[in-house]
Amino acid sequence: FRRVLFRSEIYEKRAGGIGTIQIERLMNDKQLDGKAKMYAQVTIDPHSSIGVHEHIDDTESYYILSGSGIYTDNDLTYPVKPGDLVFCDANNRHGLENPTDEPLVFMALILNK
Repeated sequence: FRRVLFRSEIYEKRAGGIGTIQIERLMNDKQLDGKAKMYAQVTIDPHSSIGVHEHIDDTESYYILSGSGIYTDNDLTYPVKPGDLVFCDANNRHGLENPTDEPLVFMALILNK
């Protein structure tokens, strides 16, 4: 097994959220072949978030690896933990908050519609 990291990015206040997140992109555009916009491991720092944002021409799923958080699905919120999978369909909104003292780590996949 060999982990390949295509690119690592650090964002402040991503999508209007608070604090810092890190996105470790695992595939480049050629590998995604127009079928997906992103396949990545994402870490939300403690007391940080990805703000609620809309997906228009794509869908996004998060698979929680470690930590816990609060997921927003349009106007609903609920807790997430390791092993949970959440999905945002096109023309819907979502966000994820880490209100804890531990990092929240998940896999993110954005597929084109």
